Amino acid sequence: QAIADLSAQVKTTQTLEVERNKARSSLTTLKKMEANLDWYKDGVKAVLKAAHQESPPVEAACLDGIVGLLADVVEPAPSYETAVEAALGESLQYILVQDQSAGTAAIDYLQQSQEGRCGFIPIGGGRAVDDRPDKLPLPDGRLLNHITVRDGYEAVAAALLGHVVVADTLDAARELFNQNGRVQTVVTRGGDLLSHQGVMVGGSPDKLSGILAKKQEIKALAAQ
Repeated sequence: QAIADLSAQVKTTQTLEVERNKARSSLTTLKKMEANLDWYKDGVKAVLKAAHQESPPVEAACLDGIVGLLADVVEPAPSYETAVEAALGESLQYILVQDQSAGTAAIDYLQQSQEGRCGFIPIGGGRAVDDRPDKLPLPDGRLLNHITVRDGYEAVAAALLGHVVVADTLDAARELFNQNGRVQTVVTRGGDLLSHQGVMVGGSPDKLSGILAKKQEIKALAAQ
């Protein structure tokens, strides 16, 4: 019996070692992709790489107001990644800057270098769609309830997502949008969206960038 128990334990150990190596390999690959900005567009890569070079080119000397990526300061709760990606859309790849002057300088850099386009969000410079109590979404359904925001960036998150609520289905989103009379965007956890202007966006969720889901996967693999 002791030999049988030992044999079973050896097999279990070998299986766990294989799983650990597989998780470690996946984690290494994802972290390398994250470090290389593989998930981002050319303009984003160009600005961040130029801003963080030890010896930046002369034309990049103006990039001293770059703070970081919006995707790095918002962390959705598990299973809300797709909803947040759909709600943020293109702005998920935007770069946070100290002020409008820093954003203007970065845009000038991209124009001169011809390396693509990028959006820039001045910290503290965003405005909520409508912050009157009778216009904001009801507290219970707000998407912000399912997001952790890094300290100091609450105003940015509120400006971009403060008017967004979550519904289970697109039919439920339509019903909510048509009944409550508030200025808000409704998004489903599956990634379909009904904007505050009434524009409907949806389809295959795997066509979203998946940046937030990959960040969650990195966290889960590290824990595993």
